[in-house]
Amino acid sequence: VFCEIPSNPLLRSPNIGGLRELTSRYQVPLLIDDTLGGTTNLRMLPAADVLVTSLTKYFSGVGDVMGGAWILNADSPLYTELKELAAAEFEDMLFDGDAVTLEVNSRDCAQRMQRINNNAETLAGFLHEHRAVMRVYYPKYETTEHYNAFRREGAGYGGLLSFDVTAPAVNAPRVFDALRVAKGPNLGTNYTLSCPYTILAHYQELDFAERCGVSRYLIRVSVGLEPTHEIIARFAEALEYAGS
Repeated sequence: VFCEIPSNPLLRSPNIGGLRELTSRYQVPLLIDDTLGGTTNLRMLPAADVLVTSLTKYFSGVGDVMGGAWILNADSPLYTELKELAAAEFEDMLFDGDAVTLEVNSRDCAQRMQRINNNAETLAGFLHEHRAVMRVYYPKYETTEHYNAFRREGAGYGGLLSFDVTAPAVNAPRVFDALRVAKGPNLGTNYTLSCPYTILAHYQELDFAERCGVSRYLIRVSVGLEPTHEIIARFAEALEYAGS
Protein backbone atom coordinates (compact mmCIF):
# COMPACT_ATOMS: atom_id res chain seq x y z
CA VAL A 1 0.00 0.00 0.00
CA PHE A 2 1.46 3.35 -1.07
CA CYS A 3 0.25 6.69 0.26
CA GLU A 4 1.46 10.25 0.70
CA ILE A 5 0.93 12.61 3.60
CA PRO A 6 -0.53 15.03 2.85
CA SER A 7 -1.91 14.41 -0.63
CA ASN A 8 -1.32 16.44 -3.77
CA PRO A 9 -3.07 18.81 -4.48
CA LEU A 10 -5.84 18.74 -1.84
CA LEU A 11 -3.45 18.39 1.11
CA ARG A 12 -5.54 15.71 2.81
CA SER A 13 -3.91 13.19 5.11
CA PRO A 14 -4.96 9.54 5.15
CA ASN A 15 -5.67 7.63 8.33
CA ILE A 16 -2.16 6.22 8.63
CA GLY A 17 -2.98 4.49 11.91
CA GLY A 18 -5.84 2.61 10.27
CA LEU A 19 -3.72 1.72 7.25
CA ARG A 20 -0.92 0.52 9.53
CA GLU A 21 -3.31 -1.76 11.41
CA LEU A 22 -4.77 -3.17 8.19
CA THR A 23 -1.46 -3.73 6.40
CA SER A 24 0.09 -5.34 9.48
CA ARG A 25 -2.83 -7.72 9.79
CA TYR A 26 -2.31 -8.98 6.24
CA GLN A 27 1.51 -8.57 6.17
CA VAL A 28 1.37 -6.06 3.33
CA PRO A 29 4.15 -3.44 3.14
CA LEU A 30 3.09 0.14 3.84
CA LEU A 31 5.10 2.73 1.87
CA ILE A 32 4.65 6.36 2.93
CA ASP A 33 5.81 9.43 1.01
CA ASP A 34 6.27 12.42 3.36
CA THR A 35 7.55 14.84 0.72
CA LEU A 36 4.70 17.35 0.88
CA GLY A 37 4.61 17.52 4.66
CA GLY A 38 8.36 17.47 5.04
CA THR A 39 10.55 15.20 7.13
CA THR A 40 11.27 18.01 9.59
CA ASN A 41 7.52 18.37 10.20
CA LEU A 42 6.40 14.74 10.24
CA ARG A 43 7.75 11.66 12.01
CA MET A 44 6.53 8.93 9.69
CA LEU A 45 9.18 6.18 9.82
CA PRO A 46 7.71 4.36 12.86
CA ALA A 47 4.43 3.94 10.95
CA ALA A 48 5.98 2.85 7.65
CA ASP A 49 7.71 -0.23 6.36
CA VAL A 50 9.37 2.03 3.80
CA LEU A 51 9.59 5.82 3.95
CA VAL A 52 10.01 7.62 0.63
CA THR A 53 10.93 11.29 0.32
CA SER A 54 12.04 13.69 -2.39
CA LEU A 55 15.41 15.36 -1.98
CA THR A 56 14.60 17.69 -4.88
CA LYS A 57 12.02 19.66 -2.92
CA TYR A 58 12.37 21.13 0.59
CA PHE A 59 15.54 19.16 1.39
CA SER A 60 17.39 21.08 -1.32
CA GLY A 61 15.18 24.12 -1.76
CA VAL A 62 17.32 25.74 -4.43
CA GLY A 63 15.83 23.97 -7.44
CA ASP A 64 19.20 23.15 -9.01
CA VAL A 65 19.46 19.41 -8.32
CA MET A 66 17.28 16.29 -8.30
CA GLY A 67 17.31 13.28 -6.01
CA GLY A 68 15.21 11.04 -3.84
CA ALA A 69 15.55 8.69 -0.90
CA TRP A 70 13.90 5.69 0.61
CA ILE A 71 14.46 4.43 4.14
CA LEU A 72 13.67 0.94 5.38
CA ASN A 73 12.22 0.70 8.88
CA ALA A 74 14.56 -1.65 10.75
CA ASP A 75 11.78 -2.39 13.26
CA SER A 76 9.39 -3.61 10.58
CA PRO A 77 8.64 -7.36 10.58
CA LEU A 78 9.13 -7.17 6.81
CA TYR A 79 12.55 -5.52 7.08
CA THR A 80 14.67 -8.53 6.10
CA GLU A 81 12.53 -9.36 3.10
CA LEU A 82 12.38 -5.73 1.95
CA LYS A 83 16.12 -5.27 2.44
CA GLU A 84 16.87 -8.27 0.24
CA LEU A 85 14.47 -6.99 -2.41
CA ALA A 86 15.96 -3.51 -2.26
CA ALA A 87 19.50 -4.85 -2.56
CA ALA A 88 18.53 -6.87 -5.63
CA GLU A 89 16.78 -3.97 -7.38
CA PHE A 90 18.75 -0.92 -6.24
CA GLU A 91 20.65 1.18 -8.78
CA ASP A 92 22.93 3.95 -7.52
CA MET A 93 22.09 6.64 -10.05
CA LEU A 94 22.94 9.75 -8.01
CA PHE A 95 25.81 11.65 -9.65
CA ASP A 96 28.61 12.49 -7.20
CA GLY A 97 28.36 16.20 -7.97
CA ASP A 98 24.62 16.16 -7.30
CA ALA A 99 25.22 14.45 -3.97
CA VAL A 100 27.63 17.24 -2.98
CA THR A 101 25.11 19.89 -4.06
CA LEU A 102 22.33 18.20 -2.08
CA GLU A 103 24.47 18.11 1.04
CA VAL A 104 25.38 21.78 0.78
CA ASN A 105 21.82 22.88 0.01
CA SER A 106 20.37 20.84 2.88
CA ARG A 107 22.49 22.28 5.67
CA ASP A 108 19.84 24.82 6.67
CA CYS A 109 16.82 22.67 5.78
CA ALA A 110 15.28 22.72 9.27
CA GLN A 111 15.59 26.50 9.58
CA ARG A 112 14.18 27.07 6.09
CA MET A 113 11.28 24.74 6.75
CA GLN A 114 10.31 26.61 9.89
CA ARG A 115 10.11 29.89 7.97
CA ILE A 116 8.20 28.24 5.13
CA ASN A 117 5.75 26.75 7.64
CA ASN A 118 5.10 30.17 9.12
CA ASN A 119 4.71 31.87 5.74
CA ALA A 120 2.37 29.19 4.41
CA GLU A 121 0.18 29.15 7.51
CA THR A 122 -0.13 32.94 7.40
CA LEU A 123 -0.99 32.90 3.69
CA ALA A 124 -3.51 30.10 4.20
CA GLY A 125 -5.20 32.13 6.93
CA PHE A 126 -5.31 35.21 4.71
CA LEU A 127 -6.84 33.27 1.82
CA HIS A 128 -9.26 31.49 4.15
CA GLU A 129 -10.79 34.83 5.11
CA HIS A 130 -10.71 36.51 1.69
CA ARG A 131 -14.04 37.27 0.01
CA ALA A 132 -12.79 36.11 -3.41
CA VAL A 133 -11.62 32.70 -2.17
CA MET A 134 -14.12 29.88 -2.07
CA ARG A 135 -11.97 27.24 -0.34
CA VAL A 136 -8.42 26.73 0.89
CA TYR A 137 -6.81 23.28 0.96
CA TYR A 138 -4.12 23.09 3.63
CA PRO A 139 -3.33 20.45 6.28
CA LYS A 140 -4.43 22.84 9.02
CA TYR A 141 -7.93 22.78 7.51
CA GLU A 142 -8.10 19.31 5.89
CA THR A 143 -8.16 16.01 7.87
CA THR A 144 -6.11 17.77 10.51
CA GLU A 145 -6.35 14.99 13.07
CA HIS A 146 -4.57 12.54 10.75
CA TYR A 147 -1.76 15.01 10.05
CA ASN A 148 -1.38 16.02 13.68
CA ALA A 149 -1.05 12.38 14.74
CA PHE A 150 2.45 12.38 13.21
CA ARG A 151 3.39 16.07 13.44
CA ARG A 152 6.59 16.67 15.35
CA GLU A 153 6.38 18.85 18.46
CA GLY A 154 6.54 22.50 17.49
CA ALA A 155 6.45 21.70 13.76
CA GLY A 156 4.10 23.13 11.17
CA TYR A 157 1.90 22.14 8.25
CA GLY A 158 4.34 22.46 5.36
CA GLY A 159 4.63 24.95 2.55
CA LEU A 160 2.08 23.66 0.04
CA LEU A 161 -1.53 24.84 -0.27
CA SER A 162 -4.20 25.05 -2.94
CA PHE A 163 -7.25 27.23 -3.29
CA ASP A 164 -10.38 27.80 -5.36
CA VAL A 165 -11.61 31.29 -6.14
CA THR A 166 -15.23 32.35 -6.52
CA ALA A 167 -16.68 32.18 -10.05
CA PRO A 168 -13.61 30.13 -10.96
CA ALA A 169 -14.12 29.87 -14.72
CA VAL A 170 -13.79 33.65 -14.95
CA ASN A 171 -11.69 34.56 -11.93
CA ALA A 172 -9.09 31.79 -11.72
CA PRO A 173 -7.29 32.80 -14.96
CA ARG A 174 -7.41 36.46 -13.94
CA VAL A 175 -5.99 35.83 -10.49
CA PHE A 176 -3.33 33.41 -11.70
CA ASP A 177 -2.14 35.71 -14.49
CA ALA A 178 -2.00 38.67 -12.09
CA LEU A 179 -0.10 36.78 -9.40
CA ARG A 180 3.47 38.13 -9.25
CA VAL A 181 5.28 34.96 -8.20
CA ALA A 182 7.26 32.38 -10.16
CA LYS A 183 5.07 30.01 -12.18
CA GLY A 184 5.80 26.31 -12.61
CA PRO A 185 4.91 22.76 -11.51
CA ASN A 186 7.69 22.21 -8.97
CA LEU A 187 7.31 22.67 -5.20
CA GLY A 188 9.47 22.98 -2.12
CA THR A 189 11.60 25.79 -3.53
CA ASN A 190 12.97 28.65 -1.46
CA TYR A 191 10.94 31.02 -3.64
CA THR A 192 7.15 31.03 -3.89
CA LEU A 193 5.91 29.06 -6.88
CA SER A 194 2.39 28.70 -8.26
CA CYS A 195 0.71 26.63 -10.96
CA PRO A 196 -2.74 25.77 -12.37
CA TYR A 197 -2.23 22.26 -11.05
CA THR A 198 -5.16 20.38 -12.58
CA ILE A 199 -4.65 21.76 -16.06
CA LEU A 200 -0.96 20.83 -15.94
CA ALA A 201 -1.30 17.39 -14.37
CA HIS A 202 -4.68 16.20 -15.69
CA TYR A 203 -5.31 18.12 -18.90
CA GLN A 204 -6.57 15.01 -20.71
CA GLU A 205 -8.83 13.97 -17.82
CA LEU A 206 -10.29 17.16 -16.34
CA ASP A 207 -13.73 15.61 -15.84
CA PHE A 208 -12.18 12.69 -13.97
CA ALA A 209 -10.22 15.07 -11.75
CA GLU A 210 -13.37 17.01 -10.91
CA ARG A 211 -15.20 13.78 -10.03
CA CYS A 212 -12.37 13.22 -7.55
CA GLY A 213 -13.00 16.64 -6.03
CA VAL A 214 -10.19 18.53 -7.77
CA SER A 215 -11.44 21.59 -9.63
CA ARG A 216 -9.98 22.23 -13.06
CA TYR A 217 -9.49 25.83 -11.92
CA LEU A 218 -7.56 24.99 -8.77
CA ILE A 219 -4.49 27.13 -8.06
CA ARG A 220 -1.65 25.42 -6.18
CA VAL A 221 0.99 27.38 -4.29
CA SER A 222 4.34 26.33 -2.89
CA VAL A 223 5.22 29.06 -0.40
CA GLY A 224 8.81 30.24 -0.16
CA LEU A 225 11.10 32.26 2.06
CA GLU A 226 10.16 35.77 0.97
CA PRO A 227 9.13 38.22 3.71
CA THR A 228 5.64 37.28 4.89
CA HIS A 229 4.18 40.72 4.22
CA GLU A 230 5.47 40.64 0.65
CA ILE A 231 3.81 37.29 -0.06
CA ILE A 232 0.50 38.48 1.38
CA ALA A 233 0.67 41.73 -0.59
CA ARG A 234 1.20 39.90 -3.88
CA PHE A 235 -1.75 37.60 -3.31
CA ALA A 236 -3.94 40.48 -2.15
CA GLU A 237 -3.05 42.34 -5.34
CA ALA A 238 -3.85 39.36 -7.57
CA LEU A 239 -7.16 38.67 -5.84
CA GLU A 240 -8.29 42.20 -6.62
CA TYR A 241 -8.67 40.98 -10.21
CA ALA A 242 -11.40 38.54 -9.15
CA GLY A 243 -14.68 39.95 -10.35
CA SER A 244 -13.12 43.11 -11.74
